[in-house]
Amino acid sequence: MTVADPAGMIGEGKTGAGMKYSGVIVARDKVEYGYVVAGEEAVFRFVVANVLDHGIHILASRPGEITEEEIERFADTHHTYARLTSDRKCHRRYILDVLGYVRSLPRGCRSEQLFNRDEDRRSMAEEQVREGLLKSLSEKDAFRASMVFEAATPFLRADRRVVDLMDRIVDDANRFYEAGEVEFLVRVAEAMQKKVASTSPFLREQIVKARACVESLNPPGLR
Repeated sequence: MTVADPAGMIGEGKTGAGMKYSGVIVARDKVEYGYVVAGEEAVFRFVVANVLDHGIHILASRPGEITEEEIERFADTHHTYARLTSDRKCHRRYILDVLGYVRSLPRGCRSEQLFNRDEDRRSMAEEQVREGLLKSLSEKDAFRASMVFEAATPFLRADRRVVDLMDRIVDDANRFYEAGEVEFLVRVAEAMQKKVASTSPFLREQIVKARACVESLNPPGLR
């Protein structure tokens, strides 16, 4: 469905630039999402994220109408990439233990390329283990993380020890993300806004006006 004007909150910003803000459409723990209708002809809309106490960011530019379901998807994408950014930053502390575990498995349960004297082939096999680990880190419990790791790592047939290994790793990865969640959400939002702004000088100007519109209206949910 198309999002209706929530409680009459769509209104022209104090910038006088023909921008209209939808109000908060989707609220998550630390972020509120909505959209800005840009221009008198309402040709396109900016998807807006307000990371509470860390400013307004433009996540995307979309033509025509936008639905609540689409805003939900942008919120999901924003949080997914924030978690991935966290996992890519912290996985280095685990990779030596994980490689040690995989190498300890018997033949037929691991890639023998991990022992190859050729550095390029060995590095390629290590990268496969690293990518398998990264895919597993977003899971909330050790058992599911173990299944994802095994499925995502070529040639791997894990034994029971993997659950104990993943129990420690998943707990630590979750704590790492929770401690820095706002930092990662802001970093991803900034990158998404930069991508939109790089499209054209016109969009760069419109982003400035859209952010000013939301800031000037300052509805209660954004204070």
